[in-house]
Amino acid sequence: PHAELAQKGGNKSDFANHVSEPDLFYSDEEGPTVFETGHFQKGSEKRTHFLNFNRNAYHQPTSCRPRLLISGKPEYGQASHLAPAVIHALEKFPVYALDLSILFGVSSKTPEETCAQLICEAKRTAPSLIYIPNIHIW
Repeated sequence: PHAELAQKGGNKSDFANHVSEPDLFYSDEEGPTVFETGHFQKGSEKRTHFLNFNRNAYHQPTSCRPRLLISGKPEYGQASHLAPAVIHALEKFPVYALDLSILFGVSSKTPEETCAQLICEAKRTAPSLIYIPNIHIW
């Protein structure tokens, strides 16, 4: 649903409450403080309701979860044909590559730190793709 939502260019549906696309993937760490947004003021005219039961999860997804894993024997063409085609079709989203050269390329970090940093960055920019070529030989 995330890919369809982004590729349609943000078509709005006829629901009572519209949620903008950045609100779907909101994290407290990324947003402004209460003082920057002005929500600390009493009596603001524009109030938003925290709970809204009119939201349709298909058209307005609320979370990002891994959706696709391409796997198989090496000679089936996952790395040479299928994965590049999927990445091209989803070129609107950020792509993070994770392979051995990236894990061991930076000598100041452990491979675990590099992997954790890449996954955190992918979560921060969700929806995104994590491409792990040749994982079968790890």
